[in-house]
Amino acid sequence: MSRLDKISSLIKQTVADILLKKIQDQRIGFVTITHVKVTRDLKKAWIYYSLIGSSTDKNRTKRRLDAISKVVKGELGRAVNLRTVPDIYFKFDNTIENGVNLVNKINALPEQ
Repeated sequence: MSRLDKISSLIKQTVADILLKKIQDQRIGFVTITHVKVTRDLKKAWIYYSLIGSSTDKNRTKRRLDAISKVVKGELGRAVNLRTVPDIYFKFDNTIENGVNLVNKINALPEQ
């Protein structure tokens, strides 16, 4: 496992804990952090999350996550020992949703 992979994994786990335990905002739906991509210089981190809900729920959650990204960065800086704490960017990951839709389409096919 490379250094960037280890840092991404640490950020993923830490941000999930921060959202669950420190940021108790009802406007953020039940999000799951799916993965994290960090630039080589550790200046930026894209945190991919999934959320099952209506498009209204997804939009509200996205707006709220964007609004608290600096708070999350501050909490991340306190929780982990990194020389540089990356700027946080939240990005919706629709992989799980696409998988569920595909399974539903397969199940809807007529049997032969």
